Amino acid sequence: MSTQTQSQNLELQLHRTLEATPQRVFDAWTDPKQMQQWFRPSDQFRTLFIEVDLRVGGRYRIRMRNPDGESHTVGGIFKEITPPSKLIYTWTWEEPVKGYKGEMADTLVTVELKDLGGKTELTLTHQRFPTQQALDMHTEGWTGCLEMLAKYVSK
Repeated sequence: MSTQTQSQNLELQLHRTLEATPQRVFDAWTDPKQMQQWFRPSDQFRTLFIEVDLRVGGRYRIRMRNPDGESHTVGGIFKEITPPSKLIYTWTWEEPVKGYKGEMADTLVTVELKDLGGKTELTLTHQRFPTQQALDMHTEGWTGCLEMLAKYVSK
């Protein structure tokens, strides 16, 4: 039981200040056409498709191809949607992720956007990782995604 409790305490939190309003960032994060432009860890990845049913209880799916040509799909359910300041959704990989050993359990993502007068303070919290390796892999992925988002919204 202590292992389960410990694993549920593994989380990452990333902060960025973006050169865009919270509404611009929220729209970029929730509109599939805009997400297609940035939602990937780097330019070496390709976003193959994005589906978003933006409502509490609605689902999303994102399929990406990595530089090795392997495709992976992540999806989940929206738990909270508060435009333009907050999103909470589950995050579940549909197939095994290369290099990861073990089960990739459902995790939880919270995106908070704070208005800084024309800029946005973004806080991304991703919780409930089953292992440190899963947390490390997602930290790398989210760091890249947030860099791609920053470039996209500052255009």
